[in-house]
Amino acid sequence: MFDTMTLTKVTGAICGSLLVYLFATWASDELYATAPAAHGDEEVAQAYTIDTGAEEASAEVAEEGPAFADLYAAADAAAGVRHYDHAFPDGQLAPAKFLGIPPARC
Repeated sequence: MFDTMTLTKVTGAICGSLLVYLFATWASDELYATAPAAHGDEEVAQAYTIDTGAEEASAEVAEEGPAFADLYAAADAAAGVRHYDHAFPDGQLAPAKFLGIPPARC
């Protein structure tokens, strides 16, 4: 089963797939190149700048909010619990009620 021709085919398939990967990587690098193009020792200069106010914002110090430990200590876990008792008084959730599944009794 594993004669010379089979090993040649497997080696050729591996080399061919690596060659396809190499060409795909090369093509994607050429197509999606994001580095600025410079010629020789020419300096790359930005053609225009957009003022975003980042320099002014970095000069101001943002006021600090409350510490995480204080917020964590004041948190209420029961405030995030949903209660379905008003919609389904027998304690079942909607899919179980509509499918006719009896409620689980503990």
